[in-house]
Order: sequence, then C-alpha cells, then structure tokens
Amino acid sequence: MKLDHQILIKVDKKLLADINEEARRYEYNRSQFIRDCIKRRISEIRNKPTTEERIKHLEKYLHKHDGVGE
Repeated sequence: MKLDHQILIKVDKKLLADINEEARRYEYNRSQFIRDCIKRRISEIRNKPTTEERIKHLEKYLHKHDGVGE
C-alpha cells in the first residue's frame, strides 16, 4: 500500500508521528500496522471532545485502504 503522507499530515499529525516512530521499531505487515494505528487513533479521538469531521476523514482513509497489501 502506498501511504499518502500528505493526507495524513492534513488529517492528523499525531497519527503520522505514531506510524513513523513505531514502524521503525516493529517489523510486520506495514498496511496492517497502518490500519491498527488508525483504529487506535479513532478510539483516542472518540474519547476526547473533538470534531466529528476528523473521525470521518480517518474512517474514510481506513475504509479506502482496507484489504490493500494483504
């Protein structure tokens, strides 16, 4: 899967930082790792007062890349 960093930078800088840091530490399927990070970040956002729009962007990105690279 080709990760579009520009989309993630616009949507959520913390998510991109998490992906970049943890991807260097762990060796496993990158596309699955990215989906796991997005799901974890959606949970974090839902537990904090934030805009629903950010969640929708992350869910859209997750849906777009579900099953890619498996």
